[in-house]
Amino acid sequence: MTPEQQAQLKTYLASLPAMSLEQLFEAFHLARGSKATAAEDALPYWRAVLIGLGNQLHRRLGPGALQEYARRYEQAS
Repeated sequence: MTPEQQAQLKTYLASLPAMSLEQLFEAFHLARGSKATAAEDALPYWRAVLIGLGNQLHRRLGPGALQEYARRYEQAS
C-alpha cells in the first residue's frame, strides 16, 4: 500500500463511527464491488476498508452483522 493510500485509509476509517448504519451497509456493499474489480496492487487497501467496515458493523449489530448484510443485499440481487 502506498503512503497516499495509507493516509486515505486512515482518514476513511476514522470517519466510520460517524456513519449511520445504512451508510455503513451501503459502503460495505460498494467496497465489496470495488475490491472485486480492483487491480492487484489495490487489494490490500480494499481488504483493509472491508475489515474496517465489518468491524464497525459488528460493533453496532453484534455477531449477526454480516447475516443482516446478506439479508439486505441478497434480496436486492
